[in-house]
Amino acid sequence: MKIPLRSLLNSAHYACYLLYVSPRLEERTQRGTQEFPCFLHWSKGGSELLWGAIYSIVSYFLELVFELKPPPLESLPLIPGVLEEDYVCGRT
Repeated sequence: MKIPLRSLLNSAHYACYLLYVSPRLEERTQRGTQEFPCFLHWSKGGSELLWGAIYSIVSYFLELVFELKPPPLESLPLIPGVLEEDYVCGRT
Protein backbone atom coordinates (compact mmCIF):
# COMPACT_ATOMS: atom_id res chain seq x y z
CA MET A 1 0.00 0.00 0.00
CA LYS A 2 1.24 3.48 -0.84
CA ILE A 3 0.95 6.20 1.82
CA PRO A 4 0.79 9.75 0.48
CA LEU A 5 3.31 12.20 1.90
CA ARG A 6 0.45 14.57 2.76
CA SER A 7 -0.96 11.92 5.07
CA LEU A 8 2.40 11.45 6.83
CA LEU A 9 2.51 15.19 7.54
CA ASN A 10 -0.87 15.08 9.32
CA SER A 11 -0.36 14.65 13.08
CA ALA A 12 -3.92 13.29 13.44
CA HIS A 13 -2.69 10.03 11.86
CA TYR A 14 -0.15 9.29 14.61
CA ALA A 15 -0.94 6.90 17.45
CA CYS A 16 0.57 4.72 20.16
CA TYR A 17 0.72 1.02 19.27
CA LEU A 18 0.10 -0.87 22.53
CA LEU A 19 1.63 -4.24 21.75
CA TYR A 20 0.62 -7.08 24.04
CA VAL A 21 3.10 -9.95 24.06
CA SER A 22 1.60 -13.45 24.25
CA PRO A 23 2.43 -15.19 27.55
CA ARG A 24 4.52 -17.90 25.88
CA LEU A 25 6.57 -15.34 23.96
CA GLU A 26 6.86 -13.08 26.99
CA GLU A 27 8.44 -15.96 28.90
CA ARG A 28 11.02 -16.52 26.14
CA THR A 29 11.89 -12.86 25.53
CA GLN A 30 11.49 -11.49 29.06
CA ARG A 31 9.48 -8.62 27.57
CA GLY A 32 5.90 -7.77 28.30
CA THR A 33 3.48 -5.25 26.86
CA GLN A 34 5.23 -2.35 25.15
CA GLU A 35 4.24 0.97 23.59
CA PHE A 36 5.54 2.06 20.19
CA PRO A 37 4.88 5.23 18.21
CA CYS A 38 3.04 4.38 15.02
CA PHE A 39 1.31 5.88 12.03
CA LEU A 40 -2.12 4.75 10.84
CA HIS A 41 -3.22 5.32 7.25
CA TRP A 42 -6.72 4.53 6.01
CA SER A 43 -7.68 4.18 2.36
CA LYS A 44 -10.31 2.44 0.26
CA GLY A 45 -8.14 -0.67 0.24
CA GLY A 46 -7.98 -0.90 4.04
CA SER A 47 -5.55 0.35 6.62
CA GLU A 48 -1.79 0.30 7.03
CA LEU A 49 0.05 0.55 10.33
CA LEU A 50 3.65 1.76 10.29
CA TRP A 51 5.62 0.98 13.42
CA GLY A 52 9.04 -0.31 14.44
CA ALA A 53 11.96 0.07 12.05
CA ILE A 54 9.89 1.40 9.12
CA TYR A 55 8.29 4.02 11.37
CA SER A 56 11.74 5.08 12.61
CA ILE A 57 13.08 5.46 9.07
CA VAL A 58 10.06 7.47 7.91
CA SER A 59 10.14 9.66 11.05
CA TYR A 60 13.82 10.37 10.56
CA PHE A 61 13.18 11.37 6.93
CA LEU A 62 10.28 13.67 7.91
CA GLU A 63 12.36 15.34 10.61
CA LEU A 64 15.37 15.75 8.32
CA VAL A 65 13.49 17.10 5.29
CA PHE A 66 10.47 18.88 6.85
CA GLU A 67 11.65 19.46 10.43
CA LEU A 68 8.55 17.55 11.53
CA LYS A 69 8.56 15.76 14.87
CA PRO A 70 5.72 13.39 15.74
CA PRO A 71 3.46 14.28 18.68
CA PRO A 72 4.52 13.04 22.14
CA LEU A 73 3.70 9.36 22.65
CA GLU A 74 1.68 9.97 25.82
CA SER A 75 -0.69 12.32 23.97
CA LEU A 76 -1.59 9.85 21.21
CA PRO A 77 -4.60 7.53 20.96
CA LEU A 78 -3.92 3.85 21.68
CA ILE A 79 -4.11 1.12 19.06
CA PRO A 80 -3.96 -2.35 20.63
CA GLY A 81 -2.14 -5.23 19.01
CA VAL A 82 -0.88 -8.71 19.97
CA LEU A 83 2.59 -10.03 19.27
CA GLU A 84 2.26 -13.77 18.78
CA GLU A 85 5.08 -16.27 18.58
CA ASP A 86 4.31 -17.00 14.92
CA TYR A 87 5.05 -13.38 13.99
CA VAL A 88 8.50 -13.52 15.59
CA CYS A 89 9.34 -17.00 14.27
CA GLY A 90 8.02 -16.34 10.76
CA ARG A 91 5.49 -19.17 10.63
CA THR A 92 2.60 -17.11 9.25
